[in-house]
Amino acid sequence: ILYDTDGVSDGIYNELVQAAVVPHHLEVTGGASQVAGSSQQITISAKGVGGNTSPSYRGIKSVTLSGGLTSIKGHAPTCTDRNGVAISMGSAMSLSFTNGVASCTMVLYRTGAQSIDATDGSISSFGDPNWDLDVTVSATSVDNASAYLSGSATSVNTKDNVTATVYGRDQYGNNVSSGGATVTVTVSGTNAQTLTVTDQSDGRYTGSYIARNAGSDQIRGTFNGVTITADNDGVSDGVFNLSVADTITATHLEVKGAATQIAGRFQTITIQALDDEGYRDFGY
Repeated sequence: ILYDTDGVSDGIYNELVQAAVVPHHLEVTGGASQVAGSSQQITISAKGVGGNTSPSYRGIKSVTLSGGLTSIKGHAPTCTDRNGVAISMGSAMSLSFTNGVASCTMVLYRTGAQSIDATDGSISSFGDPNWDLDVTVSATSVDNASAYLSGSATSVNTKDNVTATVYGRDQYGNNVSSGGATVTVTVSGTNAQTLTVTDQSDGRYTGSYIARNAGSDQIRGTFNGVTITADNDGVSDGVFNLSVADTITATHLEVKGAATQIAGRFQTITIQALDDEGYRDFGY
């Protein structure tokens, strides 16, 4: 035979046998962006020193993923094992590798940049930033029942400005980045009033007032008609409790009452100790 198909048709078929690729590390690949609560399929590959996939890395392997963040409401990031069961990151799971490659379905819940790594206990993706999967997670749609009320401070002095901020959040507790909701904020206590709320168009809604009177205030809110049930005063029950200390020193007394009166009859008058700006001295 004078002819062959190795590219040099001389009747001698030459075949190059490549050396086996020894598994050196794992690489995790997938999409660079993801919406909280949604899933994407990621791939874990066993690679040699030169970056080639190692076909000899096959069969069932115990792999642990890490790098995903738990949501504010406690939802743990997961990926499915070879049986389709969602396994929390940080726990070992069994994956079936074919020719050095396996895949699983990953769900992330907290917004922000996250780097997903993998290890089998012997080789891993930790050795080089290019070996892990960098994912940026964005919030899903706003959830009316998940809004959050934040006060600027839990204790202030009289005359101080108090700011209340309502955050629109998704069902996992992530702040959303768009406005448009109907938000109310009310104050009960020694400075009772309804605040004027401004939509900041970035998921925040703010209102403020001057703490004119010493004592305690309770700040509450609603988000699209739903009562807010979380806040940052340390108890997180939706009622932000504020203590107002009396720092006013009276400079004069002010007497108030009706401008007219019938002879022989009485009226109740009020005497208040005020400072020069008209703030009441509760310690007087």
